[in-house]
Amino acid sequence: MRKDKCIWVTASKAKKGKEEEYNKWYDQHVTTFFKFPGLKRVSRNRCFNSFEFGDICAQYLTVYEFDSKEALETFRKSDVMEIAKKEYEEGWKEIGESLWTGWWEPMKTLERK
Repeated sequence: MRKDKCIWVTASKAKKGKEEEYNKWYDQHVTTFFKFPGLKRVSRNRCFNSFEFGDICAQYLTVYEFDSKEALETFRKSDVMEIAKKEYEEGWKEIGESLWTGWWEPMKTLERK
């Protein structure tokens, strides 16, 4: 990731027996976010091994990648974000659980030489 990029990370779980519905809803929800031009990439990752944490670990980690910190700040105040919040409030509670979320800026990337 380039140093000028910024990310928004969310950790969540599907409610028991709702994983298929959760993923369909999330895929649709992300199309709303892509209406904002400064959002470049979204990746949803599913946990397959959580060591000793078991059920308290997030089932999904979603990363939204923005062009810059300024683009992320503009997004947070945008009409697109308001629409996304409304979708979340109307459709999320029956299928998923949000565990935490945060906005992150790159500090350093370490690579094997």
